[in-house]
Amino acid sequence: MYIDPVSQEPLGLAVQVMSENGPISIGPISYTAGSGSLPAKLSFELSDLAEDTTYTVRISGARDLAYNVMPTYSWSFTTTTGDSPLRIINIDLEKNEFNVPTITTPLKIYFNKEIKLDSETEISVYKRDDKGSVIEGTYTLGQTEIIFTLLPGVTYSFDTWYELNVKGIKGEADDSQLSDYSYTFCTEVFAASESFSGEVDNELRFPIGPVVGDSRREVKVLIPSGVVDGGELIVLNVSADQKTEFNKNIWPEYLCLSPYIYEFKLKNWEKYLFEKKVTITIPYLDDGEGNVLMLNSDDKVPASSLKIFYWDPVRGEWIPVGGRVDFEAQTVSFEVDHFSIYGLLGSSSTTNQILSEVALTVNPLAFIADHRQETTFKFRLANSGKVTLVIYDSKGKVVTTLLKDALYPEGYNGFTWDGSINGVRIRPGIYLYRLFATSMEGSNTGDVWVSGTLGVIR
Repeated sequence: MYIDPVSQEPLGLAVQVMSENGPISIGPISYTAGSGSLPAKLSFELSDLAEDTTYTVRISGARDLAYNVMPTYSWSFTTTTGDSPLRIINIDLEKNEFNVPTITTPLKIYFNKEIKLDSETEISVYKRDDKGSVIEGTYTLGQTEIIFTLLPGVTYSFDTWYELNVKGIKGEADDSQLSDYSYTFCTEVFAASESFSGEVDNELRFPIGPVVGDSRREVKVLIPSGVVDGGELIVLNVSADQKTEFNKNIWPEYLCLSPYIYEFKLKNWEKYLFEKKVTITIPYLDDGEGNVLMLNSDDKVPASSLKIFYWDPVRGEWIPVGGRVDFEAQTVSFEVDHFSIYGLLGSSSTTNQILSEVALTVNPLAFIADHRQETTFKFRLANSGKVTLVIYDSKGKVVTTLLKDALYPEGYNGFTWDGSINGVRIRPGIYLYRLFATSMEGSNTGDVWVSGTLGVIR
């Protein structure tokens, strides 16, 4: 643990103790450095605790000598009295670095007093939606705890809800009976990680895509040299529950969300944007006729309509990025300037309008704290074409040309702007924008434009 040379305290360390009623105050924190085989120790005092109450201690923020941030760690304890009824006070699971139960986790069941088993004792774990899928495991009894352990070779499934049921437990001293108890938990998603060097170009491969036969297709990430100093990139499947929530935030309504959604996390990366573009390739599966099954199983869209969108948690919406579809490889590739949650969206609807559905994700553009200081010009093209985007002042004078005959494919596209010109932010005020599109399809040629206003505030 890194110790601040001035305060002589662990740098960044935060300790919090919570009850169901909120945080409680703690006494002074003392730290004793480790030596040899002796571990470092952290201690603090708690006072005025209530009886028969569960408290959770959470420690976070500490850094090691390499300045890596320690994952948040938490545990719970319960105060009790001799005449308290027998009850379960905590379920402890082994969790990954994202604080999600692993697929091999034991289940540690803690009680508020010493316990015993009898002929009616039953401890079982099964999939929440399939009570016939009993998980094979054994349990061991301690004075105040029971530990359920999976049999060798048995694991939980990824991204699956399970239910633990406990029956027939009695108090050792007073023969009190535990009320039937159930507890649900969801396991970690399937993920993969790769380390890389910042001094060379890196093509990283993550076998976490759709299943084909006995293997999974690969999500690929090309990181050019100099983007970062190096590190570890983690790519995760997004959980089924999260996909369901994402599917509620699709606009326009005829856009469809695919199952191919992934989260990209670069460890210990504190900046937001890259100085160079990173290329990501996401695989998909079609039905043999060029159609792709979407998240809603009744929806199919042509692979030609697939585009990459990223999830903006601040605005709570999907932002178009674009992408190039390789029909033979069944992949979509795109360039990004930051890591986020990216997914494939598509549409079965068509349009004859060369340029349509022009909208800004943020308007006005605000250069103030706690605001996403950029906006995305969203637009739809009937065919592939050239796009020009010009910003004018209120008098009609050209301020800047953001795009000049840039090639964009058919479908939904987006261009993100941070409100700066050559690194300098534009002045507050009201501006006009004009988006020009030239169709490159012989059967639908032409030039069209759409204009609107953009406000800028500070």
